[in-house]
Amino acid sequence: MRQRVRRLAWLCALLLGTVRPAQSAPADQYILRTTPGTSVAEILARHSLKLRDVVDDDHDHGIFLVQASDTLPAPLVEGEVEADAAVLGFEALRDVRLPEARRAQPCNSPPPPSSMPWPTRASSGSTRQAPGPAT
Repeated sequence: MRQRVRRLAWLCALLLGTVRPAQSAPADQYILRTTPGTSVAEILARHSLKLRDVVDDDHDHGIFLVQASDTLPAPLVEGEVEADAAVLGFEALRDVRLPEARRAQPCNSPPPPSSMPWPTRASSGSTRQAPGPAT
């Protein structure tokens, strides 16, 4: 029994030791949104940015994941790129944390029996009618 507990403790320690913390978004990556008909290569060249990924290029505008060079501070890069007329949007890539929400109940379904203010036939077994308008 003692041997089994020791093995289980080692297994737990091994598993907990291999869990890595969540990685945060890199500080030098941005989401770039361009105006329609603009060449993203020209914007990248003007502002010393590197293209990391194409997020959306199917519509009138383009959305790209880009990386800034390390030579300029972030506020200066952001101000310079946002002032460009060919840029619709430029924002830093950052983590977003959303709390878990309860699943919504469909609008056309009846409320659960526990939310009814009076007993019903199905829940209490009585034959009493729910209060309503007098006839």
